[in-house]
Order: sequence, then structure tokens, then C-alpha cells
Amino acid sequence: LSSEFSRARRYGHALSVILTDIDFFKKVNDVHGHLAGDEVLRVVSQRLSNSLRDSDILGRYGGEEFLLILPETDINGAHILAERLREAIQAEPVEAEGEALNISISLGITELRENTAAYAQLIAEADLGLYQSKENGRNCTTIYQPDKKTD
Repeated sequence: LSSEFSRARRYGHALSVILTDIDFFKKVNDVHGHLAGDEVLRVVSQRLSNSLRDSDILGRYGGEEFLLILPETDINGAHILAERLREAIQAEPVEAEGEALNISISLGITELRENTAAYAQLIAEADLGLYQSKENGRNCTTIYQPDKKTD
């Protein structure tokens, strides 16, 4: 992210970031076991990866969070991708430990702006969007909206 942030800043290119989290992942581990949780992580990461361009970057960010770095992508393009990702995850259950588990994800999105101070700010903003998605009932996408007074 540091490299893409520097490149986008230097050349005035678009850069968006998506932070996504598997909804109710703790419940998967608690009810179905950690092997089921591992399978959910594997399938979700594969479905996310299959929906990206070669230039996009996908990484596991936390226990059940994934960070997507989208070079040359504005917020509208990131939103279209986020919805495609969300639909791909919920499209079919994950088969784990002999059960079909219905999985969904929540997503937060932000983009590089003129006043974005550092790449860490992009992660923080995407995280705020993700938090709002969780507050809005999960299985949705929220675009970070900067406070017009301070941003």
C-alpha cells in the first residue's frame, strides 16, 4: 500500500482501498469449529481473488479481514467492485465440515484525495466505512464520507 500510495500521489492517479470483514466469523468458529473457519477463510479469499484484476492487490489484514488495494480505480469503480465481491461471497454456501454455511461480508471503501496525509489514513477511513456497514446490518458496502468541515 505504501508503494501504491506513493505512486498514485506522485503521478496524480486514482487509488482506492476496500477493507472487508467476514460477517459473524466468530460464530462459524464457535459453532462449526476452527477447521470450518479455516475453510471459510480459504474459500472467501479465493472468491475475492477471482474477482480482481491482475493489478489489484489482496491481502489478509486481520483474523477475518481482507484489504484490497485498487490502483487506477476511483471510488465509483471501487464501489462497483465491492458490490461484485459481496455478491460473489453470498452467491453460494461454503461447504465446510460437511455443512453448507451461508457466508456474507461487509465492506468499507475510501479513495486517495488531495489531502490524504498518509497511506495509513486510507486504512483508517476504509475501517470507518466497514464499521458503518456493520452498524447498518452487515452484508453491505459503505463509502467513507469525509467530514466536510475538516477534510
